[in-house]
Amino acid sequence: MLIGLFLLGGLMTLVQDNRRTFSSQNMLSQLQDSERLAMTMMTDVIQAGGYFPDPTTNTAISALPVSGTIAAGQPFFGTYNAAAPGDSITVRYATTTGDTSSIAPAAPTPPAPSHRCSTPTPSACSMASCCAR
Repeated sequence: MLIGLFLLGGLMTLVQDNRRTFSSQNMLSQLQDSERLAMTMMTDVIQAGGYFPDPTTNTAISALPVSGTIAAGQPFFGTYNAAAPGDSITVRYATTTGDTSSIAPAAPTPPAPSHRCSTPTPSACSMASCCAR
């Protein structure tokens, strides 16, 4: 009887350890998926940086005017901050009139010419923003 209880205790310990390992592996997998999504979204937005339609009639300076601390024609602006909320990057690009986003409903005016990203962690990302770290 004592041997049976000893074996049962060992079995229960094994089951608990397996459950704990599965839980931590599952959380790590979700974190990696969130990071992958954040990097994909950041890549798409950053690759669009500096784009403006019809370069025969537009220039970078006319398509990306002065905005706050960002100079005319400057497509990227970043800040470093060691404390929360962390680093940020502003990516500017222009679109033609009538372009619509697949996320937002069609609007009579074109989307804003810049995209600001300033979330502290990849898990805080959403489809309307990207992450800064």
